[in-house]
Amino acid sequence: MHTVGAAIARDCALVSPGMPEAPVLVVGATGRTGRLIVGRLLERRVSVRALVRDAAKGADVLPSEVPQF
Repeated sequence: MHTVGAAIARDCALVSPGMPEAPVLVVGATGRTGRLIVGRLLERRVSVRALVRDAAKGADVLPSEVPQF
């Protein structure tokens, strides 16, 4: 599983053609930048996992198909 920090996402150039198809763990997925990263990854059909502090907020702001931890 790959870990993506919100601070290193530049225009979500996170997925390249040679990148493995392992799930991507987005830390801070309910934050402003984290939500953008999750959305962009899903647009590119990348499997996403979300690390959240507040499960209720995660359920509120993240797509239901994204597993939360």
